[in-house]
Amino acid sequence: RNPASRNEAGFFIWRCRAGREEDMGAQGKELEAKNRTIAAVFRLSTLLTQQVGLDEILRSILESAEKELGFSASCLFLINEDRRRLDCRMVRGFGEENEKRAYRRPFHMERHDCIETRVVKRGEVVHFADSLDDPRATPIDRRLTEKLRRGSIMYAPLTVKGAIIGCMGVNRSREAAPISKSEIEAFTIFANQASIIIENSRFQEQLVAERNLNK
Repeated sequence: RNPASRNEAGFFIWRCRAGREEDMGAQGKELEAKNRTIAAVFRLSTLLTQQVGLDEILRSILESAEKELGFSASCLFLINEDRRRLDCRMVRGFGEENEKRAYRRPFHMERHDCIETRVVKRGEVVHFADSLDDPRATPIDRRLTEKLRRGSIMYAPLTVKGAIIGCMGVNRSREAAPISKSEIEAFTIFANQASIIIENSRFQEQLVAERNLNK
């Protein structure tokens, strides 16, 4: 038999095995992402039965996003009552000074063109694989990225019954693995569940306030 033919056959077999291993690796990562999503959503669902304040709920949501979904930092914004301002209600992982600044400086929905306000206006998930060099990044985005040392970022709207009440963002450092498609899908599911938890908590706080008012 021709040695060249044997070499070609061997190379073909090696490529098939390598392809199968790559497919199995991708399937394994996808399964892992799904399992992490299930764990994160389950953890969120337990918050529905807990009698705690909104701030504690928001803190638990961000902790879950970091621990279960594998992000290094996170933030959550809610629209104020007149829908002109986007307030940072909880932030983690960006450093104490930056976090204090985030609470003091809300985004104005009309004046500030950035990933946070755009996600709320459009109701779409936005992912920047490289938050500094992404062509969609605005001057505000780039300035915040440099200040916060953001790497790969992703924001999702918080929606309840068709109404957008805010947005949630996560960050992964430049040194870590990039955010995958399956992780984007997982985060979208997570944000949808978080929206329900937040709205439920706000409703409970409103009921308590009304009871206290009527006493």
